[in-house]
Amino acid sequence: MKQEPHGAAGEYLRGQVRIGDSLDVAAPRGTFFLNESDEPVVLLSAGVGVTPVLSMLHALVQMHSTREVWWLHGARDGSEHPFALEARTLLARLTTVAVRSRTADQQLMIIKEWNTRYEGGYLPS
Repeated sequence: MKQEPHGAAGEYLRGQVRIGDSLDVAAPRGTFFLNESDEPVVLLSAGVGVTPVLSMLHALVQMHSTREVWWLHGARDGSEHPFALEARTLLARLTTVAVRSRTADQQLMIIKEWNTRYEGGYLPS
């Protein structure tokens, strides 16, 4: 198991769970959907949270979408982004990609730009 520094789940598993303990587990939860629209779309993720937005990126490519796509993925560096090559390949197939993966500080600047450009858009400033 990979443990992130200060990661709540990893710290709990390493500190509390012992061999022979039983755990209740479930599939990832949440509702993720891509609205059909001509409006710009922000695909925002970090770490393994990339999987739902990566499937949305696949859908946009399959639809030959002309929507402006803002791809924001937070990772410490390229070694921490297991789907980087796949994402770059998909993004290259779209004609209106505004942003690609960035560091956390760069992402904050990009989110502020989005808010300014789209008058508040969908993300808090």
